[in-house]
Amino acid sequence: METNAVDNLTAVTVEADTTVIFVCHAAGARPPVGLSWMVDGENRHLGVINFTVTEGGEFGGKQLYDSISTITIKLRRIHGILTCRSRSKSGRGDREIELPYKTFVLPDLHISINGVRIANNITVLAEQLVRFVCNASASRPKSHILWYVNDIPMEKFEGTNKSDWYFERGEALHDTVSAVWYQPKEYTGSITCASHVELIGGIVEVHARYLTYAVPEMYFTINGYKWRNMSAFNVTSGTFITVRCHADGARPLVKLIWELDRKSVNTSSITARNEDNGTFNISTVLKLHPSKQESIVCLTSGLFGHEIHIIAFISVTAKDISAEHQYDIWKIVCVMFVLSLIVAPLSLFIAKKLCERRASKSLHQIKTKRNINTDGSTGLYERKLPKRSLKGSELPEIPESSDYCPFPEDEHDSYFELKNELSKCRLFKAKDMCLIHSMNSGNLVSRWVGTISLPNHHKKCAVFSTVVDIVNRGEIHWDNFVKRVQDIPKHNNLVKLEGICINQANLYMVHEHLTCSSLECLLTSNQSTQSENETLWNAEIASYLIDILEGLRILHSFGFLHPGLSTKKVLVTDAGNCKLYDFLLPEDAQSKVKLIKSKKICSINELPPEALQRNEYTQASDVWCVAVMLWNLISQGRQRHAHLSCNLNIEY
Repeated sequence: METNAVDNLTAVTVEADTTVIFVCHAAGARPPVGLSWMVDGENRHLGVINFTVTEGGEFGGKQLYDSISTITIKLRRIHGILTCRSRSKSGRGDREIELPYKTFVLPDLHISINGVRIANNITVLAEQLVRFVCNASASRPKSHILWYVNDIPMEKFEGTNKSDWYFERGEALHDTVSAVWYQPKEYTGSITCASHVELIGGIVEVHARYLTYAVPEMYFTINGYKWRNMSAFNVTSGTFITVRCHADGARPLVKLIWELDRKSVNTSSITARNEDNGTFNISTVLKLHPSKQESIVCLTSGLFGHEIHIIAFISVTAKDISAEHQYDIWKIVCVMFVLSLIVAPLSLFIAKKLCERRASKSLHQIKTKRNINTDGSTGLYERKLPKRSLKGSELPEIPESSDYCPFPEDEHDSYFELKNELSKCRLFKAKDMCLIHSMNSGNLVSRWVGTISLPNHHKKCAVFSTVVDIVNRGEIHWDNFVKRVQDIPKHNNLVKLEGICINQANLYMVHEHLTCSSLECLLTSNQSTQSENETLWNAEIASYLIDILEGLRILHSFGFLHPGLSTKKVLVTDAGNCKLYDFLLPEDAQSKVKLIKSKKICSINELPPEALQRNEYTQASDVWCVAVMLWNLISQGRQRHAHLSCNLNIEY
């Protein structure tokens, strides 16, 4: 007797609640035997049972018979025994065979993001942590979930974090939930959730494909000036303006659409430039001749449903004709005044020369008459005219040759002889600068301690700041930064700028050298020397905070930002005065934020949420950093808020 070539007592594994066909053979019997089935010790006729008898050959000259029985059933139990029994008419020689079985249940797999079940394609924000959840429901035995990204095990990617939970339900079924954090960087990819089934040694998989998008930074340039969202631009009636809409750092390549007073406007072609990180910088131009107040809207199209827009308002003012005429009158008056200053001295000079010529001619005639003899011949003696004394503005004629030079011989009109009077800020010469010790050599700015020679032959200790290779790569606008820093007036809460110096190809800023320490060191030393109950006086905290806010107010009023502002970037002098340094231009803030994030893993204690997630940094970001510093001042640097957690994956 044989059953599908399975030996007696060898367990088989079948899928639960699935139709299975079992065949029982009884070979070489005489007389023919009947076959019956038992499931788990009970005579059950589940499904369909067929029975046939065929001739199987001869043994000892007598005919032998083969019996075959087929049963089609669905097994629902976790495990059991299936029995096939043979019975003869005489009741002798009855035999049976038992087949143990086990059932398994394949899990129902699906992937979800933020509680939303997905089927095929999804869109996620680029370079943002995404929480993928895989559910394996109603499996037997317990499922073990594996994750793959582009067919590569997720364990090989840095920054991934996987968590599994197991739950039991009735009928020995199990639910498995696996969650993983992953930061997609490439434009497209696939993520796979695989459930390993131990009984059959197989794997059940579910796939999801993702597309990443990057939200661009949008802004206007109106007549060459950068203009932010929801701001007004004033123009005079009859003036032509050129509005350019920019969308920097977009992915995929989006289309820009114009709306003028909520009506679509057709414009010239869109220009796009592909960046190294796979994003696009897109711009389009709209030329206007506004005659009334209008609203301009620039929208994106093709950002997977995450479209954004910016708005600008054009305010039109009428021409002031009277003021224009008044301006023309003033121009005429100024021109006439200048002409009078030129013509009057020239007229006086000409009149003076004419008078001198007439007087000289008259005296010559008198001298000639008085020296003629009676015979008509002139005498040997001629009366000389007296010399005229120089009076008033009369000057002697300049000789054609002279031993004197009107200018010193060492005076040259050369481009390299710069004058300090040409700038508001003192300009030091390269020979007066001496670099002594390197304070640090960062990725953006390098600082040195040295001396500078003053005009009174005295030397002064100073701090020199410059960049070398960064400018060539265009990562920081150093020349423009130095130019605009010189416009900041001297302030008690900013490190004083002594001047600038040009040495070969390097442009240096020269700052005052202070005897001070950082606010971070002050908090650290205060924490180590004081007891737990002692803190800084409220007056000290208020004084520090007022100094910081006053310095930040000056920086914002002159268009500067301070990414990375913390207690480490605040200097405290011996007099207890706080001074800020290491600020930069708004166009360089994104590079500074990326640099800070590349150095270490940052949290909201170092950078605001918009900088952590989108590398954005504005004046409001500086306010966030000041709030963190205030917290540290109140807590004396003990990080009393360290036990608090914040989910940075919230969309702001």
